[in-house]
Amino acid sequence: MEKLQKVVPCITLTAAQLEEIKELELICVKHDGIEMKLNWSMLCKRRGSEVNDLLYYEDGRLAGFLGIYFFGRTEAEISGIVHPDFRRRGIFSALLKKAEDECRKNKFQRILLICPGNSSTGKEFALAKKAEYSFSEYFMERKDAALPASSGSISLRKTEPGDFKTLVTLNQEGFSISKEEAEEFLKNMMENSGDITLIAEIEGMPVGKIGLKLESDNVFIYGFSVMEKLRGKGYGRQILQQSIQYTQEVLKKKYNSLEVAAENEGALHLYQSCGFVTVRSIDYYASPL
Repeated sequence: MEKLQKVVPCITLTAAQLEEIKELELICVKHDGIEMKLNWSMLCKRRGSEVNDLLYYEDGRLAGFLGIYFFGRTEAEISGIVHPDFRRRGIFSALLKKAEDECRKNKFQRILLICPGNSSTGKEFALAKKAEYSFSEYFMERKDAALPASSGSISLRKTEPGDFKTLVTLNQEGFSISKEEAEEFLKNMMENSGDITLIAEIEGMPVGKIGLKLESDNVFIYGFSVMEKLRGKGYGRQILQQSIQYTQEVLKKKYNSLEVAAENEGALHLYQSCGFVTVRSIDYYASPL
């Protein structure tokens, strides 16, 4: 009997679909011993009118999943999983083709395939699709380290509507992106109700910013930037130290995590000195659209 196969495009994910994806992820992790980057905090809060997720069903069973993630309008990141029982049937290739079509509709210039650093099959797939290695990140966690001492004149506060221009500038300087991309990135941050952005100041003068994404017992740090003209003065360390304290004392969360570019030795050293340890690496492969 012919099997019933279908791809379901989703703008937002239902509770039942999220549960199916989580179950599929657990099966894959147990089988492969490799943890994929599925950006759960984003999956649970999909908004807008665009297709961001693709689910592949066979006879009513979720066989594959692909998520599209973007922080600007130049490139989209893509990550996905396929059930061990359904591999080598072209499922992920089919999902990727549909994802590329969606990305073209939304005027993205390229995609980045997310691949765990220890996944040889993921690397082989990316290269087979003519994607080229772009860069790597380290996923780092801070769990059992003592609370870092914080000194200096930096103070942190939650952002306000009047901070928009300052935040755009910090995004531009921190991530070498255009004003339009910086504004898009900021709007995405503001739409995530579970996120907190803190402004760092000295006597009312903005010095930098840092984003905190609340998870179960963890706070994920992202969007960390210091004003270009004020770098090299130790302000980044003060912001990070106070953010860790804020996590534990105000948010009542035990742990922190973050991602850092592998080639950013200065940031890597800073995080290590504040108690973060590398858990795994993540490779990115770029493909033009």
